[in-house]
Amino acid sequence: MLNAALRRFLLRSKARLPGEHLLLCRCGLHHPPLLFAGFNSLFPFFAPILGWLGVFLTGSDTSSNALFCGMQRSTAQAVGMPPELAVAVNSSGGVTGKMISPQSISVATAATGMIGQEGNLFRFALGHSIAMTLFICVLTYLQATVSVSYT
Repeated sequence: MLNAALRRFLLRSKARLPGEHLLLCRCGLHHPPLLFAGFNSLFPFFAPILGWLGVFLTGSDTSSNALFCGMQRSTAQAVGMPPELAVAVNSSGGVTGKMISPQSISVATAATGMIGQEGNLFRFALGHSIAMTLFICVLTYLQATVSVSYT
């Protein structure tokens, strides 16, 4: 009973998030570059976390990109980070969040006959997901801030 209610909620929220985001942006009520511009030099470190959260919420890297890539690009331009890097790490961070998204976990437990073991799988995957996300955060920060001269 609870599992069916949770699935209905996840499907509704997955369908609703992109629409709400688009509506807020079109109405001028959503100004994320102003929100994240305060990070300045630390924004490259936190950029993959937005993709990670987006995939956790929507269950899809494509949906996360639709939600956050515009914000990542405009915030990167505001703080002086290459916008191509910000958009790319949104997707990279999203990939590390895919393993802990509720949709992926429910599909994995159903496919492997582990129904009822969702919590165990989530706890196992969470550490790996956080470790990979932190690695991508550090790598992104280094890519955005360290300049290499080959001359």
